[in-house]
Amino acid sequence: MKNLLAIALISASLVACDNAETNETTDTTTTTTTTTYTPSDGDASYRNGTLMVYRGNTWVEADDDVRMDNNVVVYRNGEVKRNDEVVELRDGEVVNRSGQFFDNTGRAIEDAWDATKRGVKKAGEAVENAAQKVGDKVDGNDNN
Repeated sequence: MKNLLAIALISASLVACDNAETNETTDTTTTTTTTTYTPSDGDASYRNGTLMVYRGNTWVEADDDVRMDNNVVVYRNGEVKRNDEVVELRDGEVVNRSGQFFDNTGRAIEDAWDATKRGVKKAGEAVENAAQKVGDKVDGNDNN
């Protein structure tokens, strides 16, 4: 009986190891297109606290606020306004005539009009961190 059980187990394990099922794999390739910035006349950039406009193959200081296509206005203080949305340019960022944003390395900023949401989130995180520090001092867990 023991021999019969041993032979049955060995046979079952050999059958299980001889799996004729084929494994198929699929490779997927993702291509990413990046929009890089090339300056053209009328583009605006905020550099060293000054609004600059691209004119005649060079950046010159803006005399006044710059009005772009699509109701976009770039103010001399670095604010960019479209309808009721306001975004503040960081040093070196560029807005082209169609209202697209580019960072100081020339890469497109896809969610620039959502920057106000990012700013509010950063402020919320700062308040949370400050509250945590106050709580630590009150609880006596201050490590400083």
